[in-house]
Amino acid sequence: YNLISYKARLKYPKQGEIIAGFDIGKKAHPSHLAVFELRPDNKLVMIHQKWMDGWSYSNGKEFYETSPTQLEYLKMVITNFGIDRLYYDNTRGEFESFDEQGLLPRQMIPIVFSQKIKSVMASAFDKVVERAQLKIINDERLITQICSVTNSLQAIQTTKGHGDAFWSICLALLGVKDLSNYQEEGTAQHRKTVRVGVKSIFDNDAKIPDGF
Repeated sequence: YNLISYKARLKYPKQGEIIAGFDIGKKAHPSHLAVFELRPDNKLVMIHQKWMDGWSYSNGKEFYETSPTQLEYLKMVITNFGIDRLYYDNTRGEFESFDEQGLLPRQMIPIVFSQKIKSVMASAFDKVVERAQLKIINDERLITQICSVTNSLQAIQTTKGHGDAFWSICLALLGVKDLSNYQEEGTAQHRKTVRVGVKSIFDNDAKIPDGF
């Protein structure tokens, strides 16, 4: 498919649910973001991707093109694309401190990789390919990094990545309900719940909860 990555600084004309996956790289490897739209025809279309080679995790302010940072970029795309859920790799806990400080948008859901969850994600990827349900951006680096992951889910290390695009796509596919029986729980669900916000019981027209 001859798709191109939509510009992150522009407001996206949303047609369906937007889900994303973010593979956080180590110092030797880049982080990679993959954003998909679930269209009314049930096709999953990649509308944006971003390689973050050498980017710092955060500057605590906003996104600057001259000195790009990962968290600020994620906040920008969540707003501009109207992302409903963004699953990110929390295996090594790089964003743990941001989460504890309440700096992560409620759409961001942490996933800790295990062999079981990796198998679930890879199976979801296999399903959308078999169904011809997936459309991805025509980008050589993206395709190369997807193909660098073996059947045993081991990534071949190259100068351009370590299967990062494969895992960012897999993370996004966790958000497609009919692809896996994955259930959000633990810290992810708790963080999403506590940040939703409720009306104060001290508001004049607020009803005091039962048992209070």
